[in-house]
Amino acid sequence: MVIRFLSIISVSLLVCSTVLAQGATFPFASIVSNPDLPLEVLAKNMQVNQETGETVFTDEVVISQGEIKLQAPTVTVTYDESGSELELLKATGGVILESPENSAEANTADYTIKDGLIVMTGDVFLLQGKDRINAERMTVNLATGTAIMEGRVRAVLGGE
Repeated sequence: MVIRFLSIISVSLLVCSTVLAQGATFPFASIVSNPDLPLEVLAKNMQVNQETGETVFTDEVVISQGEIKLQAPTVTVTYDESGSELELLKATGGVILESPENSAEANTADYTIKDGLIVMTGDVFLLQGKDRINAERMTVNLATGTAIMEGRVRAVLGGE
């Protein structure tokens, strides 16, 4: 019994040390999200700057796209050069990203619409069921439903 317990601990430490040493890829969404779906934005305030082509949403911003939801105090929306296509969403001030089975938090998030990539940086925390993963950076690929964690990754797998 003691040998079996020590074997389980050894394997767990090996897995965790591998995760700590390098970036790790995890499934992020229970479904693959389509970045071509429309964005719904809810906020208390919106300010449009015609000169820069940016729109800034502030105060309790919630952005939904399919089953993915992003929340932040401030989100700046940038359009492409023609002014007709959304190019980038930049969320700041503490960001929460949620899918039906996952929740992630970070200081900032950049969502490049065309590429379907969300890059979260600064004290990233991912909660996946009972698994808790911390990193400096997480890149979520909405086309594949995967997330890559980088920069001092620490994973606590399972538990209560």
